[in-house]
Amino acid sequence: MKHLVFSVMVLSSSAAADPFGVKMGDEVHQYRVMSELPSFKFLVVPSPHPDFYIYQGVHSRDHGICQVRATSQPFFSDRFGDGIQDDFARYEKALTLKYGDSESHRTLRDGSIWTRPGAWVMSVAQQDRVHATYWSGDQLEEYGLSRIELRVDSLLEDAAVIVIEYQSASFEACMASIEGEENASF
Repeated sequence: MKHLVFSVMVLSSSAAADPFGVKMGDEVHQYRVMSELPSFKFLVVPSPHPDFYIYQGVHSRDHGICQVRATSQPFFSDRFGDGIQDDFARYEKALTLKYGDSESHRTLRDGSIWTRPGAWVMSVAQQDRVHATYWSGDQLEEYGLSRIELRVDSLLEDAAVIVIEYQSASFEACMASIEGEENASF
């Protein structure tokens, strides 16, 4: 399924209550478009975080922006995962202070061959390791959110990124709307 996705470039302003200053439900045209590709729009983020450089989101005509995703600078030559785990813990603490209790997942698949310490990022790349924290429930209602996910994703066997993903309270309806828009051409 192809999603209506946009990416946002970094610029500064003040709208700290919403994820990176992007208000859920807003239309994409409310943000300055830097450039466009068929499915992507590169926009200005009102409140960027200095450690994150790619901002993406999902948008439908009926629900506006319903997901915002930020991706950190890559952690290269961090096979042990030390640097990325330190930053992850810092972001996890900040998100918990703002959004409350979370659910953490730190698992390595049974039978994984990527068990030695120097294979930490490779185990993420092979989808044998999950290093993620989730926020959901009533505590997010005041923010108009249904879920927040903080996770480690891998680029290569020794390079990884941290992703923070915010989903609006209307995310499921938004995704259904996008699917309907895409399937209308059949």
